[in-house]
Amino acid sequence: MFQFKTNHNIVYTKDKLMKAKMSTRNKCYLCKLSTHTLQHILVDCCFVQSCWRSFCTWWFIMTRVNLNLCWLSILYGYFYPCKFKTITNFALLVAKYLSYRCFLNEESLDFELYKLLLRVKVLTEQLIASFLARSDSVALLSPFLVFLLFSVLKLITYLFIYYYCCYYF
Repeated sequence: MFQFKTNHNIVYTKDKLMKAKMSTRNKCYLCKLSTHTLQHILVDCCFVQSCWRSFCTWWFIMTRVNLNLCWLSILYGYFYPCKFKTITNFALLVAKYLSYRCFLNEESLDFELYKLLLRVKVLTEQLIASFLARSDSVALLSPFLVFLLFSVLKLITYLFIYYYCCYYF
């Protein structure tokens, strides 16, 4: 859903919230120079650019794929041919969402937190895929149980993040 909102520029930013009279300021809390727009919080802010450089370095170490991230790739997904295109776009989406949440809550951008969140998201996806691979168990699930399963997995994600924040900060 976040990628859809990004594609259509309907993500709430402080700039949009100020225009709707729901916020008192619209400047970036990190660089304090620019307006808090979607383009700024995901691409243009110097603090975000530092995180994207860390991401590209880490991605190269993990996959031996050299990413050339331009603003289009960051906002809309990595469209160049590469070996791990799907997982690259998944990793970019998680990074974009974490960056957005940090900016919205005026929290610091932490690349270690990103790696933890990505690890939890991948493990969650693997758990869901292994569960759904067993066709006999899928047929027995009611919509309520599916909702309950996803809610528990989301709670586990938040607990991992809370543990990380309490342990390292």
